[in-house]
Parts: sequence; C-alpha cells; structure tokens
Amino acid sequence: MPRIPLLDVLHRGVVYSLAGLSVWAIVSSVAVHRNTIRSGREYMERKEAEQRQQREEAMGPVSEAIEHHTVKRP
Repeated sequence: MPRIPLLDVLHRGVVYSLAGLSVWAIVSSVAVHRNTIRSGREYMERKEAEQRQQREEAMGPVSEAIEHHTVKRP
C-alpha cells in the first residue's frame, strides 16, 4: 500500500473543511431567510389588525349601521 504524502493529506483536509463550511453557510442562510420572512409576515398581520381596529373606531356607529342594514337578495 503506497503512503500518502503529507501535503496530499493537508490538501484533502482543507478541501473537505471548505466544503463543510460551504454547506453550513448555505443551510444557515436559508434558516435566517425563513426566519426573516416569518417575522415580516407577523409584523404585517399586526399592522393590518391595528389599521382595521383604527378604521372601526373611526367609523363608530356608522359601521354598525352598515352591518345591520345589509341587503339580502333572494
């Protein structure tokens, strides 16, 4: 069995380390991206709920009257 030169072993170690680091970076980037998207959706839901509540407060009794006087079609 031939011996593997030290330089070859070091080169393989560097290559495998860089490949592992690349995979880790890609997986981490995807995780951060998904977390950012989820946080943005949660923020937009809260913002839309606040706006909806402000509209309802501004309309007051008018919105209640509209809800009670809806036209029912046959």
